[in-house]
Order: sequence, then structure tokens, then C-alpha cells
Amino acid sequence: MVDRLLGEGVWNGQVILREIQAAGYRGQHSILREYIRPKRPLRTARPTVRFETAPGRQLQNDWAKLRTMVAGREQEVHFAVNTLGYSRRFHFVAMECEDAEHTYESLILSFEYLGGVTAEVLVDNQKAEVISHRIGAAVEFNPRFVELAAHYDFTPHACRPRRARTKGKDEDGALYKGEFLCPLPGV
Repeated sequence: MVDRLLGEGVWNGQVILREIQAAGYRGQHSILREYIRPKRPLRTARPTVRFETAPGRQLQNDWAKLRTMVAGREQEVHFAVNTLGYSRRFHFVAMECEDAEHTYESLILSFEYLGGVTAEVLVDNQKAEVISHRIGAAVEFNPRFVELAAHYDFTPHACRPRRARTKGKDEDGALYKGEFLCPLPGV
């Protein structure tokens, strides 16, 4: 029965457990998990449909951090990565932390650097931007972020929770753009 469910595309262990318990299974979830684990590489991934935007439509905002040497001392560096959806042109800026003040400042600096404001800004669900985002419910944006959006005349949008693919143009960028902070050999 487990293999039939896997073949039908059901890979959620809790769902499978519920189904096989209804059919009389009395074992533990851990046994089921151990059975499914080696089969996961065989799972066919759902195709990702690329979402392309028109020029000026969308800016994607994200944060990354890494530990590196600054002035001879190891410390954590936070940087905002803001990527245009159409051209993938980006701007990033190092900040001391990822709080609301620095998040908003990074967006303003990116608007200045990129030469304008897009119609919408797509953000993660950090508290500086999103207070609450439950699937099936309206997004509750941080009031200060709403003020920033009104002042700069953009519409805020939030990614679906726990779905990094929603903002893929920026997610990958936040990972590799941090490499510019790697120390040079012999310096």
C-alpha cells in the first residue's frame, strides 16, 4: 500500500501513516520514515514554471549572512539583496543587522541605485515586512512597511510561507552574492 501511494505521488509521511493505519497498520511512524527515506531520490519533482515579469514590475527582496573577517576580526555580516524580476539586475548592501530600519534602508538604497521604484516588491515573511501570513488568510503587513510602500508607491507582496521557490530569482542570488566577502589569499 505504501508503494502504491508513493507511485501516486503521495510522499507526505503523515498522510501515508494515516492511510495505512486506517488499513490496520500498527507500527510506528519511525519505521515508515525509514522505509520511505531511501526511495525519496526516486520521487519525480514537480516542474517549476518560471514566472517572468515585465520591466519595472517587480523587485525581490532577500537577506543573507555569513561569517567573515572584517578588520582582522571574525564577525557576522548581513546583507540585503534586491533583484529586479525582469532583468535580474541586483543591488546588495551590507548592514549590521536585519531589523526593520535596515530592511527599509536597504530598499531605499536599492531604489536609488537602480534608478526607480518597481510596481511591486516581493518579500519574505520577516517581521520587518510581514506580521502574519497564514495560508488561506490575508497577509498582515507591518504598518511601517505599508507606510514605506505608500510613500514610494509600490504594492507589497509576500512569498508563500516555507516556499522559497516563490522568490527564486533572489533566493539563489542571496546565496552566491555573499561570496564577494570571502577574504583574498595573502591579505
